[in-house]
Amino acid sequence: MFLRVLTIIGLFSALILSGCSTTPSSSTASQLPSSRSQAQEVLANTPKRQRAELALAWAEQYADEKRYEEALAMLNTVKPQELTSTDHQLKWYQLKAHALLSENKAREASLLLDEPHLTNLLKEEDSATQAMFELLKADALALNGDIQRSVLLRFTIDSKLKPQDHEYNHDLIWQLLTQLSDEEREALSEQANQDGQGWIALAQLYQDDTQGLEAQVKLLHQWQRRWWQHPALKNPPEAIANLEKALKDRPRHLAVLLPQQGAVAGAAHALRDGFMAAYYLNQAQGHDTPEVR
Repeated sequence: MFLRVLTIIGLFSALILSGCSTTPSSSTASQLPSSRSQAQEVLANTPKRQRAELALAWAEQYADEKRYEEALAMLNTVKPQELTSTDHQLKWYQLKAHALLSENKAREASLLLDEPHLTNLLKEEDSATQAMFELLKADALALNGDIQRSVLLRFTIDSKLKPQDHEYNHDLIWQLLTQLSDEEREALSEQANQDGQGWIALAQLYQDDTQGLEAQVKLLHQWQRRWWQHPALKNPPEAIANLEKALKDRPRHLAVLLPQQGAVAGAAHALRDGFMAAYYLNQAQGHDTPEVR
């Protein structure tokens, strides 16, 4: 399971830090120290009231530069309760969770996102902000290897997310579903909401290539009619969009050039026989086949 999850770690660095709050700003924050030690020295000599806000602002700038170790170092110098507003406290949690996930510290991120103080803060926030933190939890679940729970959570929160988070969530839904086996997806479908069942059906037809490209495209058209209001209909995964293109662009004529004599003639004959056997089998099964010369 862990090896499967490793294939999606890179996607988490693209997580959009959408504004659940006003971005902290400071005139001093623009002068970002070049090193962690320099930043910590400045913070140590900054009055306590300004230190927390300055550390948060610098942490955000480090995160923007993908310098997550430095961002975490800044965030660890203060507690969220030291920040003056709820918005900034939420930003502290958001930045730290994102930095931990980007450093592949998913278990620490999970513990952070379950802290009672954050839970209490979110009770007063709108559904989009709550969903954004649930999205971070879904990321942590996936990196911890719990793909099924991550996908189910994504199904649940998708309609509540801000528009800028939808594409990311849909990308992860697709990436995770295509890592599961047919049996795992079928079991997941029993717990999924309606849109989730549509995602699973789409992944199933894409993964089943045993019937040939024409059959896949036919099943895709059936899916499109059945799930005409599904979010993946308007913005399908790239792999799905390429199915019809592959059928449309498939060559109508093939030329097979193999040596008839010489040292490799025997191998060439074996290749020809294997190719023609597959060609006639494809024809016998009713699939559209190109003309071979």
